[in-house]
Amino acid sequence: MKTKNNWSDLSIWFFAFGYFAFYAPYSALTKLLSNGSLAGYQDAPVAGLVLLPATLIAAVSFVCCCLTMLGWWRYAEFHNVLGLRLPVPGLWTTVSGLGTAAIIATTTLAFTFNGVSILLALLLMRGGVLIMSPLVDFAFRRRVHWYSWAALLLSLSAVTWALVNTASAALTFAALVNLLCYLAGYAARLQSMTRVAKRDKQTVTRRYFVEEQIVSMPVLILVPLAVAVFGDGEASAALRTGFTMLLSRSSSLLPAFAIGILYGCLFMFGSLIYLDRRENTFCIPINRSSSLLAGIVASFALASLFGQPPAATSQLIGAGLIIAALVILVLPTAAPQADLAPAPPGRTPAASLVLFVCGSNTSRSPMAEALCRHLMAAMDRDTSGWAEPQAVEIKSVGLKATAGAPLTAEANSALQAIGVAAPRHGAQALTDDMVRQADAIFCMTEAQRHWLVSRFPEAEMTAHRLNPDHDILDPSGLGPAVFRQCAEMIRAALLLRLPEFGTEAP
Repeated sequence: MKTKNNWSDLSIWFFAFGYFAFYAPYSALTKLLSNGSLAGYQDAPVAGLVLLPATLIAAVSFVCCCLTMLGWWRYAEFHNVLGLRLPVPGLWTTVSGLGTAAIIATTTLAFTFNGVSILLALLLMRGGVLIMSPLVDFAFRRRVHWYSWAALLLSLSAVTWALVNTASAALTFAALVNLLCYLAGYAARLQSMTRVAKRDKQTVTRRYFVEEQIVSMPVLILVPLAVAVFGDGEASAALRTGFTMLLSRSSSLLPAFAIGILYGCLFMFGSLIYLDRRENTFCIPINRSSSLLAGIVASFALASLFGQPPAATSQLIGAGLIIAALVILVLPTAAPQADLAPAPPGRTPAASLVLFVCGSNTSRSPMAEALCRHLMAAMDRDTSGWAEPQAVEIKSVGLKATAGAPLTAEANSALQAIGVAAPRHGAQALTDDMVRQADAIFCMTEAQRHWLVSRFPEAEMTAHRLNPDHDILDPSGLGPAVFRQCAEMIRAALLLRLPEFGTEAP
């Protein structure tokens, strides 16, 4: 059993503070601009759908700039498409990206409905997501700790108390539809994220986040634009006015862009909270509580500075319950915890597991394993980025392997011809446990990767084609020269892939 101090893993609280710090001014500015209370805009309140195009463009541009400055685009899976090297999202990142687009659009709209206060809008949105969190954890058999249950119950109590004691709500049909779209977006995002992304590995987390944005960002711009151009009715007219506002350089653009940038900031922090490897019943209350507290701060600021109605007593009681939930969540992360999930027998606890996969595990994948070991052993140990031998565990397996089958003679000869010692090898088949434990899985062909992900959806973020641009085809029966060529192709692909698990190519 391994003991660790969780103070070293408190980044989620930094993200929670960032989320809170940007959410308060974002929600306040949105409410002020939409109800005509912002200085200089009293005579021209901006309706939610009119506000939407500018805020979406600003948010998308900001997130794009952040990903570029952080260098995170490289984490996406790239393929050649019509001669162009483009990032291609997977199935679940596509589903999550569509859900994210719905969340971003409906969040801003939620604060623009007349008669719906900032805090009430937050309570409605947060309550639904809080209820989802344990259901998602149960569906994916994730352990839910007692402190997460306690914090969840306190958070739900806060939401319920505030709703029961709110008598002045004017929830319109449009506001309810907006809420349902928001919750549907989270239903798609949370189950996708839990299925493939909540891992203790940065490359997986970042790849998921980047591919999600590759889907959501164009949808956020193109869908409202299409509705504005081709649609009919009040909503389409409002969106057309919003896009026209961009062309006319309206005075409302500056605060609208500010709203979008603030949302982009809080979105980055909020997403990193959700992507924490711990259970949703821990992460979601932290996210929801941070934004609810931001709503309390924004409500007080609007009341004291702009003469808006003050927060009700019931809302303050709810805030107190939320603070209690945050205390319950933070205390266990500060205390030393026992790690109840030791490494599998024969595996170094700190090691990254890298799998090479082919069909029968008698030619290509064992050649890849041998070549990978050879390249890593040849590394200069003083080279920046060097991974110690015990830091990476390398295995080769087959999708349809016959247990114990030896390395083919042609593969053996091909390895020896390029100066690599042939390994002692007995074929083994890919198992569920291997997929769950693997940090990276490299298939020889795209068809193999597709089959693996369809059989093990949780591998979407860890499974790759070894050569991202071309299949490495089976050389069986094609003679020694083709086997030698296959080995050279594998070696070239490995030199590109080595930095992905802690080494640098010589």
